[in-house]
Amino acid sequence: MIKLLLERGADPNAVSVCDEAPLIKPPIGEYFNSCDNPTVEIVRLLLHYGAKVVLKSQIHNPLGILKSVHRLHPESHEDVLDVLLDAAESFSAASINRSLLLTDSQRSLLLQHALTPLSLKHILRLFIRNTFGVGPTVIKRIQCLNLPWRVKMYLLYEI
Repeated sequence: MIKLLLERGADPNAVSVCDEAPLIKPPIGEYFNSCDNPTVEIVRLLLHYGAKVVLKSQIHNPLGILKSVHRLHPESHEDVLDVLLDAAESFSAASINRSLLLTDSQRSLLLQHALTPLSLKHILRLFIRNTFGVGPTVIKRIQCLNLPWRVKMYLLYEI
């Protein structure tokens, strides 16, 4: 069902904002809240279609999913956390430190990534994807680039 919606143009970053405050979390955050055992396949699918990973509170960014990440434990959701942290485009170390929902191991893992500068490779991936938009459009545009297939797979979060 998720794939069908995304193929038909559903926005993987859709949020509802009222009076400057978000009412609904981004789809990736709602997925973590509604699923006891999130899969790396669904996370990669959302990323493939342009979902943004912002590890901040929604007060600081409407796309923030920090309040949803507490449901992902390093012991049981290591693969999902790895993909999520690899895709993250911004963090709020202060919000991570203040969060009462996170365990010590979650906080430590998030802070480790938050305090490490993004790699140039990842910055370029974010730039290219932000330039091309979201949904099926971003996939078509990346597929049309004259780049090696491995680079295209990286840009589309397939590897």
